[in-house]
Amino acid sequence: GRVLVEISYPMAEGAPPGEENRAPEAGMLGLAVCRGILRSCEGDIRYAGVGPLCRFQVTFPLASGDRAEAASPPRDGAAVPVLTLLVVEPDDGAGRRLLMLLAERGHRAVIAPDGEEAIGLAERFRFDALLCAVRLPGTSWAGLFERVRGRVPACVLLTEGFDAALAREAGQKAYLVLSRPVAPDRLDQVLATIAARAVVE
Repeated sequence: GRVLVEISYPMAEGAPPGEENRAPEAGMLGLAVCRGILRSCEGDIRYAGVGPLCRFQVTFPLASGDRAEAASPPRDGAAVPVLTLLVVEPDDGAGRRLLMLLAERGHRAVIAPDGEEAIGLAERFRFDALLCAVRLPGTSWAGLFERVRGRVPACVLLTEGFDAALAREAGQKAYLVLSRPVAPDRLDQVLATIAARAVVE
């Protein structure tokens, strides 16, 4: 089953005619962050403003006892501190799968569908790493990494299978590579490296 929660509050006074049902632009970045967190738990949030009220609808699944217990499996080896990660993935299904893997390990993750939204998030919030798909609409992964490099300590390229050329190109610039389908052991190695770089920064 799923739970639906509705949150509402009065719109700011003086909204132009016809603008009552639009989400406030100042809150769109926060909405993207909330959506990323909720999607990591298989939930979602959408703006549903009507008339004088600013309304948001939040949905999330009811977890059985077995599922809730499995959401935080024990991890072997040294503990990795909780990381805050920005995932840039235009494929909604692939993004959800990665968010679930990260959430199972206790990390926070926000998803952005394209490079421009990712840059906006990186400028406003602190992230320990950027995980980016190879194919992005409107920009390249290399260009995106260069633009956020001064703000994000680690960048991870998400490849479809192992690609030696991409791995070599990324390695020359000290980027990390994570091949999909994601192997749990390799994911843990990448997260440990991210944590080490975050401490240095």
